[in-house]
Amino acid sequence: MDEEKDVAAALAFLQSRTPGPHYVAGYSFGAAVAGRALLQGLAADGAVFIAPPIAFMDLSFLPGCRGSGSLPWGTGTNSVRSRACRP
Repeated sequence: MDEEKDVAAALAFLQSRTPGPHYVAGYSFGAAVAGRALLQGLAADGAVFIAPPIAFMDLSFLPGCRGSGSLPWGTGTNSVRSRACRP
């Protein structure tokens, strides 16, 4: 998607002009985009995700998760986490 390319371009710009470490951060949809960019190989030193839309994200890359956390609208994040990931 184009959003992940935007994140990569912004990070490359910062990396070319400032010393590290360089983190990506996102709120809600931005957190999902930053996460996808990292999964696609974005070379950031870390990430901060604020209120990621976990009910609509594939969490299978996390230890203890079995796949998409997709649940109907109105489901709280605690329910999403308990169903999608096991501690």
